[in-house]
Amino acid sequence: MAWSGSGSASSAASGGSFSVPGMSVSDIESRVAKIMGYSTSDTDALTAIDEAITAAGQAAMGWQGRVLWYAKGSGTFDTVDGTSAYDLHSVNSAAMVDLWAPTGIWMEDNFRFGKQSYEDYLSWITLNPTMKSRPYGYALYDDLYLGTIPIPDDAYTVTVGYVKRHSKLSGGAGLLSIPAQWHRPVYVDGAVYLLKEDTIDPSALSNSQNFQGSLQAIAAASPEEGYETQTGAMFPEDTRVIIDGGP
Repeated sequence: MAWSGSGSASSAASGGSFSVPGMSVSDIESRVAKIMGYSTSDTDALTAIDEAITAAGQAAMGWQGRVLWYAKGSGTFDTVDGTSAYDLHSVNSAAMVDLWAPTGIWMEDNFRFGKQSYEDYLSWITLNPTMKSRPYGYALYDDLYLGTIPIPDDAYTVTVGYVKRHSKLSGGAGLLSIPAQWHRPVYVDGAVYLLKEDTIDPSALSNSQNFQGSLQAIAAASPEEGYETQTGAMFPEDTRVIIDGGP
């Protein structure tokens, strides 16, 4: 059978197209409402449902302090000669609109900054107010401010790796960050659990065995790990192989 560059034999044979097995925001809202006995036409009820769905999504973005594969983001900004403090909310908000928590800082040549405490950063800047060069360290403080050590002496392109913040869902709109095949166990089941517990605190889902089991399955399915089998060498090093050239 000849294979094309995309699709599958079954979809080609049936003349159909591939469809991601996910749910829309409206689908999720309706399912949660049905389970809870709510009406999506009730403004207060829909608001409560959206808050619970968003909280469930946020809980899945930072599960057990791990940065799961779908929750990783990155953005860049350029330092300014003589400026050591940068507000990550605004320094390049278009590129890092979903930034929740930074996980690492590095330069264009993949040089990674060393993380310092805010006290060490403040002490260094205070003792060396005029010393400038290419930064090699950073500190995070206040509400997502980043301070460089030392003060930059030029415009350097800096990359910020971070955990994404989940989009706020409202009235059928919003971005669903969780992979499509896990929409039901994360968004629907997670939201129902929170509504029954009368809370929108994402950490409350740590007490839900079903939710935790779903995230464990998601973590195990990371495409970053790949699905190829490691076969090693074709033959052991101490094995003699006779090649028969045939007739």
